[in-house]
Amino acid sequence: MEEKFFSLITEIGKQKITNAVALGKKVELTNLCVGDGDGSYYDISESQTALKNQVWEGGLTKVVVGQQNKNEILAEAYIPTDVGGFYIREAGIKDKDGDLIAIAKHPETFKPIGEFGAYKDITIRMILSFSNAANVVLKVDPSIVVATQKDLQDLAGNIHQMIDTTAFEKIENKDTAGGYAGLDANGKVPKTLLYPAEKGLALGEASDTAYRGDLGKIAYDHSQSPHAPSNAYSKESMDTIVDGIRKGMLTLGETSSTAYRGDRGKLAYDHSRSAHLGLGETSGTAYRGDRGKIAYDHSQSPHAPADALSRAESYSRAEVDELIKKTKEEINDDIYALILGLS
Repeated sequence: MEEKFFSLITEIGKQKITNAVALGKKVELTNLCVGDGDGSYYDISESQTALKNQVWEGGLTKVVVGQQNKNEILAEAYIPTDVGGFYIREAGIKDKDGDLIAIAKHPETFKPIGEFGAYKDITIRMILSFSNAANVVLKVDPSIVVATQKDLQDLAGNIHQMIDTTAFEKIENKDTAGGYAGLDANGKVPKTLLYPAEKGLALGEASDTAYRGDLGKIAYDHSQSPHAPSNAYSKESMDTIVDGIRKGMLTLGETSSTAYRGDRGKLAYDHSRSAHLGLGETSGTAYRGDRGKIAYDHSQSPHAPADALSRAESYSRAEVDELIKKTKEEINDDIYALILGLS
């Protein structure tokens, strides 16, 4: 009779899931176990609380929720290469409390180890169907990282879509000409891989020589210290400029080589900007300056009293004639002085 292989949720598993749904909690599945069925196949049942003859147990390594049916969960566990020497005919999944939540009848598989002359990697997969998978948590052991040959083939086929391989160097180009240099333990390129100079540089001050290290260090430190702007004047230049300003400064005075007093200059400037009277001989005009000067000077010279004529009657005729003569002479002197002043 042909054997049929299937999986079941155990009665204790159903109870825990139902209770989790009612209380809003989750059932945490953690481990997968396998057994040899005590030497042969047998009909598994929901009432089982353990495998008939368990030979190995380990943490889950992969969990996938069904794409077509979200209430289906695929759980996997990897049996290490150094574990074996037994047949596998039954499998089960346990929760964090160690209770058997699901059990499966598994196709007979022998798990060898080295002493049998062969090694074999085995990944056990179980597909579980729950009425409400949202209340089931499958915990994967992060310390177990396993990839089957098909996983690696799938990864290699999709690697170009997952990352930009053009941004990475090929391993065969490491430490080769035209390739890239590896780093030492200090994160630096080893000196043995540095490109050798075709000609060593001698010390000197030419374009094809190297400058002395001690002097270069002094120059570098100086370049990092505070400096005046590049267009700043030196102290000698400023002293020359100040001396030139001082020598070119004018002293106060009223000659062509001196400066006029600033306060009076300001008054003169303000007056020059104000309104002025035009020349004329009316009450609203100004009289000619030359004639006004003559009149002013004349007003300052000696004159006969205003009552000179009334006093003439007290003088003799000879005295009056003499007075008239003197007066004419004074007038003539004034006119002569005026003529000289106008010439």
